[in-house]
Order: sequence, then structure tokens, then C-alpha cells
Amino acid sequence: METTRFKVEKIKVMAYESVIYSDGHEVKVTPEQLIVGNRHYKLNGVTRCQMYFISPNRIPSILVIIAGIFGIVTGSMKLMPVNVLLVGNIFFTSNKLCLVVGVLLGIIGVIWAAAKHVKYAVRITTAEGEKNTVISQQKDYIQQIVIAINSAFTRAHSRKLV
Repeated sequence: METTRFKVEKIKVMAYESVIYSDGHEVKVTPEQLIVGNRHYKLNGVTRCQMYFISPNRIPSILVIIAGIFGIVTGSMKLMPVNVLLVGNIFFTSNKLCLVVGVLLGIIGVIWAAAKHVKYAVRITTAEGEKNTVISQQKDYIQQIVIAINSAFTRAHSRKLV
């Protein structure tokens, strides 16, 4: 007598879910959840959604600018002892070297400070606390996601009232 073995496969049936917003990549907002990559946030567990501004840390660049100003002042006022350095065919005194290094540090610090931009985040509040779920330098992108989430809240609230 032969026994036949059958391979049983589980088939996932996905229910149709309306999409309020999708960026086509990793962010999707439905009436029930916010999906960011492989993370799913149930909207019934979210108590608040807002756009949050993340200011860049400019302290290191400011310190470089201050070091540059210190070098410029030291070199200009000739506060360093006079030592002569030969670099290639150019003679540098220690004061002139301080001045050049100070100017370079000042320029680097200004460029570094200017290159840092404000970032925007979708911040949700849950029972676990606040989380920045999506972070971008594009304000409009973050605003679209926040509007979509708030729209999902409105839809869910209006369904409860009916």
C-alpha cells in the first residue's frame, strides 16, 4: 500500500487596505497603521503626530571658528616668539604661520557651520513615549506624511462616531 505525502503550503491572504499616502519606497500610511520600512506602527496606539525640527549641532564648527580667530589675533599682534621656518622657497615666521592657520581654520569652520542643515522628523507619541519615525531634510516630504497620518486619525475618529 502506497502512502502519498502532500506538501501543505500556507497562503497569505492580504485584505484590501486603502492607502492614504505612499512615497513609493519605504513610507506608507493606511487608515490603520504607519509603515516605515519594516516597522509597523498601529495608529490606534498613537496619541499624537506632529512635525518636529531637529537643529544641527554647530558647537564643533563654532569651536573651530574660535580657534581660527585666536590664530588670527595671535599672528596679527605678533604674540608668538620669532622663529623662522623655511617651507619650500618661502620663509614663514611663527606669527605669519599662526595667521595663515587661523584664516584656514576660520574658513573651514564657516563652511562646516553652513553645511549643517535643519532636519525634520515625523514625531509620534505612543504609550512608550515619543519616537521620530521618519527623518529628512525635506520639509514638504515630512509635512505630507504628517498630514496623511492626521487624516487617518480623522477617518478613524469619524468611523467611531457613526
